[in-house]
Amino acid sequence: FTNNQYDDKNLTAATNSLLVKLDFLLTGKTWSAGDRITISDFLVFETADFCKNYNQAQFSNYPNVVRIH
Repeated sequence: FTNNQYDDKNLTAATNSLLVKLDFLLTGKTWSAGDRITISDFLVFETADFCKNYNQAQFSNYPNVVRIH
C-alpha cells in the first residue's frame, strides 16, 4: 500500500479505537447483546481477533474484550 491511511501508526490508532468501543459494548454483559450469544458476537470476536493480531501490545488493556476472545 502506498496510501498513508494504511501505515502502522494509523492502523494502531484505529485498532485502539475499536478496542475501546468493543470493551465498552461488553461492559457488564456476558455477550454483546446480553446474556445470550447472538450473531453479533461473532462479528465482535472477528473484530477483536483482528485487533489482537495487529496490536497485541494494547489488547490486554481491554479486559472485557480479552474475556470474550
